[in-house]
Amino acid sequence: MRKKVLLTTIPVENIALTARVERRGVPLGTPAECFAAANNIEYINGFTLPNYATRFLQANLPSIDVLEYPTWDEYRAALANGYDVVGISFWTYTAREAAAMAEMARQAG
Repeated sequence: MRKKVLLTTIPVENIALTARVERRGVPLGTPAECFAAANNIEYINGFTLPNYATRFLQANLPSIDVLEYPTWDEYRAALANGYDVVGISFWTYTAREAAAMAEMARQAG
C-alpha cells in the first residue's frame, strides 16, 4: 500500500525574523527569498535552507508532498488532505512548535 506523505518545515511565523546588521526584517515571501536569506551572512542562524533532500525525494517519489515555510493556516489546510505520514524539519529552538505540529497531525488523523 502506498502511503501519502507530507514533509514540512516549521511555519514561517516561527522563524527568527531579525537580521544581525541593522535589525532589518527578513524577506520570506517565497522559498527563493528564504533561500537567499539563509545564504546571507548578515542574517541570524534561525533559517533553514530549502531542503534539497526532500526535493530529491519529491522528484523521485511523486506521492510525497513538500510544504516549505508554510503559515500555520497553510499547514492546517494541508493536513485536511489526509496524510498517512507527516515529517517535520525543525531546529532545536523550534522543538515546541514541531511538537505542536505533530499534535495537530495526530488530531487530523
